[in-house]
Amino acid sequence: MRNNRLIIYFAIILHLTWGIGLLFSHERVATTALFSLYELFPSTEITGAILIMASLSSIIGIYFCKKYDLFKSTFFFLLQQILIATSALGIWKAIQTQQYADGVFRPWLFIFLDQLPNILLIVLFTVVILEPVIKGGKKWSF
Repeated sequence: MRNNRLIIYFAIILHLTWGIGLLFSHERVATTALFSLYELFPSTEITGAILIMASLSSIIGIYFCKKYDLFKSTFFFLLQQILIATSALGIWKAIQTQQYADGVFRPWLFIFLDQLPNILLIVLFTVVILEPVIKGGKKWSF
């Protein structure tokens, strides 16, 4: 399905935007989706650079998926998948504790609905990555 690549493009644009923003901001942006990444990487510059590298890796993966087999091209999407999953875990923690990363308390449903696009991204990105494997395909259908 050709529309699957829209999910990957969305993740690429999201991570490029976050990455570029973090490179130009020398202070931590206390967003819930980025907070769990801050716990892994020591500075905003490193976090921003890794987000940009993940986006570039996925762009390369889209190019290579047309030329190479499924197994080889899947590796290009793994860094972005790991970053999305890490972000989703931070969001899950915020929902459970009913507290945003900046310390503001809100009901769990409020945080869930506010962070729903990021939650859907991990689900849909995983489905897009696993779909060709489940169908037994040899190449991506991009």
